[in-house]
Amino acid sequence: MIKKIMKIIKNVKIAKNVKFAKNVKFARNVINVKNVRNLKNINKFIVCVLSIVLMVAVSGCTITYKMNDGEKSDESSIAEVEIVTEAKTESNSDLNNDSDNGIDNGAAKDTKDSYISYTFRNDKLLQSHYEKHGIDMGFDSKEDYEKAASDVVNNKNALHKKEKEDNDDIYYLEKTNEFVVVSTDGYLRTYFYPDAGKKYYDRQ
Repeated sequence: MIKKIMKIIKNVKIAKNVKFAKNVKFARNVINVKNVRNLKNINKFIVCVLSIVLMVAVSGCTITYKMNDGEKSDESSIAEVEIVTEAKTESNSDLNNDSDNGIDNGAAKDTKDSYISYTFRNDKLLQSHYEKHGIDMGFDSKEDYEKAASDVVNNKNALHKKEKEDNDDIYYLEKTNEFVVVSTDGYLRTYFYPDAGKKYYDRQ
């Protein structure tokens, strides 16, 4: 009888141990499952965090690029304004230089533009005065002689007055002793080197 009781106790103990072992194993499995789930959740969390970080980084780069691009546009605009300003300044400078060089820009013309060519009344008179004065003065042709007379009349340094008798215009370059007479209707009368120099001019 005692043996039966002891056997029953052993069986009960074994059953308890088996049940305990099963419970332990089940608990381990549950823990492992939870750990796996937790790991998956952690991985998902990490992926989400990394995605957010990447999105912020990309957005920041885009904003920075746009800002830099905007700054470049502003710099380009400033450069264009400076170029336009310099171009206008150079244009105004060119206009002033043109004025100094005698180019017509709406201002008063200089001596070169207002040069008036004077001639003898006809070729016969030109030839006569050339043979009488021009050859001795060293001119190679009557055309050169006539042009030189015209240059004296247009020279700002030439003395000028009206002849007492005929009211002709008289021009005299004291430095080169050149004497020219222009008729009242604008033709060259004569051109030569007076022997008396300025005294000859003063007597007219």
